Amino acid sequence: MYPLLLHYVTYRLIKLHDRCIPILVRLWRPIKIVLSVFLENVDSRTTVIDAFATFFLLSYSKILTISFTLLVPAKLYSIYSREYRLVLFNDGAKDYLKKEHLPYAIVAIILCVTLNITPFIMLLIFHTKHFQKLLTYFSCKCLAVRAIMDTLQSCYKDGTEWGTRDCRWFSAAFPAYWIVTYSVYAITQEVMAYIYAIIVCVVFMLITAIVQPYNKKHQHLLYMHYASFSLLTTFFLLLVSISLYLLEEYNIFTKILIIVLFVIASLPQVLLMAYTIRWFYIHCTRKVKFHC
Repeated sequence: MYPLLLHYVTYRLIKLHDRCIPILVRLWRPIKIVLSVFLENVDSRTTVIDAFATFFLLSYSKILTISFTLLVPAKLYSIYSREYRLVLFNDGAKDYLKKEHLPYAIVAIILCVTLNITPFIMLLIFHTKHFQKLLTYFSCKCLAVRAIMDTLQSCYKDGTEWGTRDCRWFSAAFPAYWIVTYSVYAITQEVMAYIYAIIVCVVFMLITAIVQPYNKKHQHLLYMHYASFSLLTTFFLLLVSISLYLLEEYNIFTKILIIVLFVIASLPQVLLMAYTIRWFYIHCTRKVKFHC
């Protein structure tokens, strides 16, 4: 539940900063000075909203993972017959949707609907005229929602330039990909789950290549690189599953596949860290040259 706590703490800090609480103003001042070294014309309000949007994306995937973990069933077969009973995937001692599991399942369903399905629908229809008209009745209460949505959808084409279409609905692509992938895994739970996941990833890559929803080319390439790493990781997961299914034990081939899978899954984080260090270095050197 720490993502929800993080959201709440961030929201309260924003409200207290708006009231010019002395201690928060003084704590924010050195952070603003550090940010001004790398960014020109730093707006504290925009910076905090960007951070809040980042927390939203991080918590979205985390809550979705926890919800599906508590909702995915598994078949536990008897040794002496073909009969089976449904149990919790992560705990075979708990019967599925029975006395011990039911309270956790209810909480997981509520969290999934309110914090996963609802944000996905909002990202999909937020830019439409009918939804914007509906928000006019709650204008005083939806300023924060508008600000966060503008941040999440700012990298997508809004249709204002000649020859472009409004592609802000594509901001729901990441949540849709996560929801579909988890649903496929929950339904199948076998080797076929990874095959279906590969198909889903390829479909999303084709849709992205056809629609071209991003404002800038590097954003499009970044998404395609992310999807390529996801596709490659899922493919190696499929190989590991097939190896374990056929050989029914860990061997040298399976261990090599797991090592390669770990390296491939770690590459995006390493590349992102390298890009961040390079970005900071370039901006620092530019600032130093300018002040000299």
